[in-house]
Amino acid sequence: MVTCVLTKDSRDSTGGAESANGPPFEGPEKLLELWFAPSADQVPIASNVGTRAGLLPSGPKFTGLRTVSHPLWHAMLDQVKCKVLSVIESEQVDAFLLSESSMFVWPHKIILKTCGTTGLLLGLDSLLKIARDQCGFSGAWRWFYSRKAFMFPAQQSAPHTSWEDETRFLDHRFGPSSFPFFLSSFFFPASSHSTDNQSTLILEIYWMIILRSAPHATAQVLGENPWYLYHRTAPPRSGSAAPPNAILPNSDVNAMNGTSQQAIEPEQVAHLAERDYTLEILMTGLSRRAASHFETSEELGEGHDAGIQIATSLGIDAPGLLGRGETDAYLFSPCGFSANLVGGPDQKRYGTIHVTPERSHSFASFESNVDYTNRHLELRNVISRILKTFEPKNTTITLFNSHAEEPPINQASHSDLDQKLDQLLDLDLRNLYRLGEQKDHELDDYNLAYISLQRREEESDSTLPAGP
Repeated sequence: MVTCVLTKDSRDSTGGAESANGPPFEGPEKLLELWFAPSADQVPIASNVGTRAGLLPSGPKFTGLRTVSHPLWHAMLDQVKCKVLSVIESEQVDAFLLSESSMFVWPHKIILKTCGTTGLLLGLDSLLKIARDQCGFSGAWRWFYSRKAFMFPAQQSAPHTSWEDETRFLDHRFGPSSFPFFLSSFFFPASSHSTDNQSTLILEIYWMIILRSAPHATAQVLGENPWYLYHRTAPPRSGSAAPPNAILPNSDVNAMNGTSQQAIEPEQVAHLAERDYTLEILMTGLSRRAASHFETSEELGEGHDAGIQIATSLGIDAPGLLGRGETDAYLFSPCGFSANLVGGPDQKRYGTIHVTPERSHSFASFESNVDYTNRHLELRNVISRILKTFEPKNTTITLFNSHAEEPPINQASHSDLDQKLDQLLDLDLRNLYRLGEQKDHELDDYNLAYISLQRREEESDSTLPAGP
């Protein structure tokens, strides 16, 4: 059973829209994922100190971050500059639909994804303080921060003015570098320049740079589809050192530390309790046919009902993308769309979709934690459904997979890449897209696969296959 709750904050729901005379809307999201324990089952007993009661009378008792009352999350999101539109509560996760994207809360981790000119990292101190004061967590155990290059970087405010500024901000919160420095770079032919002023295309070549400058590892994919990643896992305890979940900001949050809580044991740090899998698809240059679905009309006004109607008709709802579950969606005025999906066969899966359909700078994203390991046909079906729905010119696909012996898509020579499109796309899409960059990398106990697709220039919107 899943309950959807509309909140009073839904009055401020212009996050997906572009005003007639205002600046263009920044579609690409900032994405923060914080883990406080390796799994919900390993949340320390001391973390179950929150006061929030469940909305499901017969459901399980909340633990960890799910004990946090919604007003506290709302206050943190006010600092980020976004509002809560509605919430899905399931047995495993709370899914917040925001005026600018989404937030997902499990007992042991949180995902916050915001678009536009939101200051996502400005909420980090409050988020860590909530985790400590309300849940008893002494600090974060693992975290990821990533984003695609901004289309309009000059509109962003500190610390999001450049990737370097964001990295410095995170380093300041989580401590100075102390491990050896590692740099590797991979080169590919290039065809265009980045729109991010911090992602300069050097000597007309693609770069994928992995900076292992502990305490963090930074991945930068520079070129036609720039993408950035900041990743860190807290080190295991040794002797009298601080516990691995005792890393807190070097700021007021750190100064307010109380007594030490139950720590995560070293053997828990090495590997996750269960496989963690994340698929993210980032798209630009949507066809006008596809973009028009996400605009309000006289027949279809804005709001939740309109959003759910669109998601259902296009097959981008929970049954279509997760197999089963609950869908929460919102259509913004005059255009823009967001959806959260919760369910899957085991009720542990989520999905989130966000669309900025403006003609000059269209963008769409899809993210899910459905595990496609050894399920290549299902992975291909989902990727193909997303591409048929949005008909993008450029697509970036990233796959994170923990405990995998091999990356989800094996690295191949450039001459072999077109032969591997059958792993990614349905037959009617394979001649429409070409495979660009494809790289794999290991991050702690994760494999990261990065793939880019470009629609062939000779294909116009009218020649694309109809969406699902």
